[in-house]
Amino acid sequence: MSQCKDAFASTKGLLSALCYIFLLTFVVFPGLSTAVPLNFLVGKPGALAWLNLVILTAFNVMDTFGRYLAGTPCMNLSRKTTLVLSYLRTVQLVLFLLTLFEVGPVWLFGTDAFKLANFALFAFANGYLSSLCSIKAPKVVKSGAERGNVGAFIGVAKLLGIILGSMIAIPMKEVIKLAPVTAAA
Repeated sequence: MSQCKDAFASTKGLLSALCYIFLLTFVVFPGLSTAVPLNFLVGKPGALAWLNLVILTAFNVMDTFGRYLAGTPCMNLSRKTTLVLSYLRTVQLVLFLLTLFEVGPVWLFGTDAFKLANFALFAFANGYLSSLCSIKAPKVVKSGAERGNVGAFIGVAKLLGIILGSMIAIPMKEVIKLAPVTAAA
């Protein structure tokens, strides 16, 4: 347990941010993101299947694009900027809830373009920021032995985020049931 604590502390927040990125992703995707209806699919045969396909495809494409760009030198961010953007993704959770509960302004939150853009940015940020955290975390520590430990704990940070996010996502189904769209169904 001491090694885990030391590894998280030695990366100056990067492993914690990595954990938070995956926590937030598993709270939102797929449960909350598939509960937000797209207007162009409402009333169509197989609308839920198409919604799932659109969301899954968009997530995988944008996540992969984010991971690719994180490896390019021109898209490298500082540690501090990476941390700020990782925690700033919380705003997107709020935006998903605003669109789910049909909060105004409807001209913004009610449009498919906004819903898809928010989701695409969410998926892109997942791949981009998690890759940056994974790349930068071992570079923050000084010695080779510490780098090995930090490298091993990258997987632990991801797994911890996935577990915590999945646990938080379970009661989110009750929140989703309160939404006007799902309450009417």
